[in-house]
Amino acid sequence: MANQSSIGVIIVAAGSGKRFGGDVPKQWKPLGGLSPVERSWLSFTRGALVKLGQFRTPSWIGVVVDEAHVADAHALNEAKTVASDVIIGGATRRQ
Repeated sequence: MANQSSIGVIIVAAGSGKRFGGDVPKQWKPLGGLSPVERSWLSFTRGALVKLGQFRTPSWIGVVVDEAHVADAHALNEAKTVASDVIIGGATRRQ
């Protein structure tokens, strides 16, 4: 039987941001000092998952990014707070 206390999270942040415009895709654009990807990471690593009224931290987080932001994604877990992987997304939404 699988360990029922393990939770994995995938943060999808591989968009190019063409419709948003600018030199940085919207998921990496600071908003109030942090990008949406950073806010997502922090919310999960600070126990934002709730199960039966208890805050939980995932045992693994995957971050899907485009090739240009691999280093940014690795930097999210610089402190090694949780097991993580950086996954390079496809060239289109269907890949």
